[in-house]
Amino acid sequence: MTRHEPFGQCLQRILRQEGWSATKLAGLLGYKSRNSLFRILKDQASYEAQAAFLESLRGADVPWLASYEAELEDALELRRVGLREFLDNRSLLTLRRSAPAQTEDIAVDPVMDSQTKTFAQLLAEYAQGESVRLLLCNCCDARILSQIYQALCTEQAACATSILHFFLLEDESVVDQVLSLQPLLYTPCYESFVLEPDASSAETEALYRLNHILVRFTDRQHQTHWHHLIMYSHDRFALGGYSPENPQYFVEEHLLAQRPSMHAIRNTFPLNHSAEDYLAYTTQFLELEADCELYDVKPDVPLNFIHPDILVPVVMDGFAASGFAASDGLEELVQRFYDIQMKRWNNFFKKRKVTHIVFSYTAMERFARTGRQTDHFFAMRPYTPKERLQILRFLREQTATNPYFSIYFCKEDFRIDQPEIAYYGGKGVLFTKPMTDYDLSADHSEALITHPKFCERYKSFFIRTLLTRHVLSDRETLEKLDSLIRWLTIYGEAKEVK
Repeated sequence: MTRHEPFGQCLQRILRQEGWSATKLAGLLGYKSRNSLFRILKDQASYEAQAAFLESLRGADVPWLASYEAELEDALELRRVGLREFLDNRSLLTLRRSAPAQTEDIAVDPVMDSQTKTFAQLLAEYAQGESVRLLLCNCCDARILSQIYQALCTEQAACATSILHFFLLEDESVVDQVLSLQPLLYTPCYESFVLEPDASSAETEALYRLNHILVRFTDRQHQTHWHHLIMYSHDRFALGGYSPENPQYFVEEHLLAQRPSMHAIRNTFPLNHSAEDYLAYTTQFLELEADCELYDVKPDVPLNFIHPDILVPVVMDGFAASGFAASDGLEELVQRFYDIQMKRWNNFFKKRKVTHIVFSYTAMERFARTGRQTDHFFAMRPYTPKERLQILRFLREQTATNPYFSIYFCKEDFRIDQPEIAYYGGKGVLFTKPMTDYDLSADHSEALITHPKFCERYKSFFIRTLLTRHVLSDRETLEKLDSLIRWLTIYGEAKEVK
C-alpha cells in the first residue's frame, strides 16, 4: 500500500511494528533528553533536524533500519517538498522505469443495448475493420491511451488508424496529464493539440474537461459507423451512435475547427529524407538551444557536445559511404553543417547559462568501446578511438573547470533507456523517442511541452530530486570519466590514441 506519511508519523508506525519504544530508540542513539526525539516523532522538528536524525539512525546499530530505510527517505522527501510536488516527482520517476501496459478494464455500456462490453473489446472490433478515426477530448488517462495503443497502433492492428487528441492542461494535474500521453506520444498516427490556458471561454474549457471519444469506424463490409463514448465514471463509458445529422456532429466540427489555433505538442518534420531536411532540423535545434539553460537526461554524449572539427570527418565519411548525399555537393553541404554545429557548440560551452546533463555510465562505457552513441545518426560512421578520447577528455575538462557546465552519472536505481527529456529554459520540455537514429522518414518523434506549470515542475524535479537523490557525486562522476579515459588510452588503437 502506498503511504504518504510525514517523517515523524512514518517513524512512529515503524516503531510500533517493530515493538520498539521511543525510550529504547533514544537510549540507543545516546539522547540525554527524550524531548528532541518526541519533537521528531510529532513532526514538530525542522526538516534539517529530521534529516540529521535519519543520518544518526544510519550510524547506529538499528536492526530494522534496512527494511524501512526507503520508506523513511520518502517520508523525509515528502516533508521537504510538500505533497503535490512529492506526487509529481514520483510520477516523473516512473518515466525512468519500464511500466507495464495499463490493462484495467473499463466497461462500455451501450445506450440502446443491454450488452455491456469492455473498452478493450470494443477497440479489438475496430482493429479488425478497414479504418478508424478517434477524436479524443480530454481522456488523459493512461488506461485509455495504453489500450488504444495496444489495439490500434501495433503490428497486430489490421486497420488504418488516425487519432486526434484535444485537451486542456490543468495546473494541478499537468504532470499526470502529460505522462499519460506516453503510450501514444511517439506513434505516427497520433496527433495531440492543447488548448492554451485562458485562451477560450469557460464554456469552451468545460467541453475540453469532459472525457469523451468520437469514433468514425469503417468495417470490412465498407459500412461506416459513428460512435460517441462518454466517460461518466472512473471505469465506465456510455456508448451511443451519432451521424452528420445528429447534434454530436457539431462537437466534432468544433474540435476540428479549433485545431489550427491550438498548440500541437508533437513536432513534425519533412519526410523527403534528404540532407537538406536534416540541415533544417539541426537549425531548429540551434534556435531551441540558443542562450538558455538546459536540464537534460540522456544515455550518452549528444551531438551538440562534440566539436565540429571532430564531427565533420565522421559525417563526411558516413555520408559518402551510405550515399546519403550526392558526392558533387557533399563539401558544400558539410560546410553548412559545420557552421550550424559550430554555433551550437559555442552556445553550450561559452554561454553564461547552466547546462546540467545526466548520463548513464553503462551507455557511456558502450560509447567508449564502440564509438557509437545510443542515438547515433544513421548516416554517420562510428568515432575512432582517437576521436572518442578527444571527446571524453574535453567533457572531463569542462566538467571540472566550467562553472556553467555539469555532467552527472545516474545511480543504478535510475534508468536512462526511456525517453530523453530535456528542459530548455523558458521554451519547453522536449520528449524524444528513446533509441532513435534520427531517421526522419521512419519513426523518429519528438514532443515539446510548453505549459509553464509543467516546465516549472520538471525543472524543480530535476534540481530538487534528481540531482539530490539519484546521481553520483561530482567526485565520483569525475572518477568515472577518468576510468573511461584510461581504458581508451590503454586499450584503444595505440597509433591513433597516443
